Amino acid sequence: MESSIGADFSGVRIHNNSAAAQLSDNLNAQAFTHGNDIYFNSGKYDTSSSEGKHLLAHELTHTVNKGRAYIVRNRQRLI
Repeated sequence: MESSIGADFSGVRIHNNSAAAQLSDNLNAQAFTHGNDIYFNSGKYDTSSSEGKHLLAHELTHTVNKGRAYIVRNRQRLI
């Protein structure tokens, strides 16, 4: 993803443990970024699915804007 986004992500830390899930859940978020840290809600860090890759790419772009926090809210479908 570094080449497609054009940035060095070697300093980015991924958090996908229960603490990261709890923080994300408290924010009602699939994932959020703070500085070089990306926190994923339970089951959302999935590099084998297109949705998971898209979410990771989205969060990685936010690490370029260091010092800002971003949240991807859970999306609900209306039936």
